[in-house]
Amino acid sequence: LTFWINHSLIVAVPLMMIASRKLKPRKEYIWKVVLCLIGYFLMAFLGNMILNDFDFENITYNLSYTMNPNAVMILKPLWNLIPIPFVYLLPLLPIFVLLFYLFAFLFRKYEVREF
Repeated sequence: LTFWINHSLIVAVPLMMIASRKLKPRKEYIWKVVLCLIGYFLMAFLGNMILNDFDFENITYNLSYTMNPNAVMILKPLWNLIPIPFVYLLPLLPIFVLLFYLFAFLFRKYEVREF
């Protein structure tokens, strides 16, 4: 339940912000968002390391799948390519950057209302 609540907010909150016509995806924020994304996963990885006492063999905590992909089919090929915790997620960054540019492009004519 916690997984679905946390991850639905990542999608639901931005959608509600766009639907309210107060905000929209913009190009000038893409690299700031990418840095925040890297920071989030780095903090999750460091937290996992602390909770696992730096033991990569006996992983108990794997928040945000930074230690390994578990059963997530999309992440398994990345783990097979780069079997290093946290580092295996880095090839996703160009995909996210392209998606962010696509969203900014799609919303370029979307008018927002003043606060």
